[in-house]
Amino acid sequence: MKRGKTERETLELNGWKVGDILEGDEGYGPSRILITAIGDEKFLCRWDNQCEGVWEPSESGSTTLSCRDWKFICSTAGSNKH
Repeated sequence: MKRGKTERETLELNGWKVGDILEGDEGYGPSRILITAIGDEKFLCRWDNQCEGVWEPSESGSTTLSCRDWKFICSTAGSNKH
């Protein structure tokens, strides 16, 4: 995983886009995020905590990508290739 100076830059460096699902583990078991919007520096996402297949109903705007090593799982926007 490549890291940028901002969350947006990290997304761009890794080729992650709106509709992508990422998985990361902070030491308590894996969780997934669905990227829903990308701003100038930050992004919005919905969480599937513990990869249970249940997405949080509201979007989070305070998620950071620095505490976990995220990996691409799939895209809900058509192509699953990255």
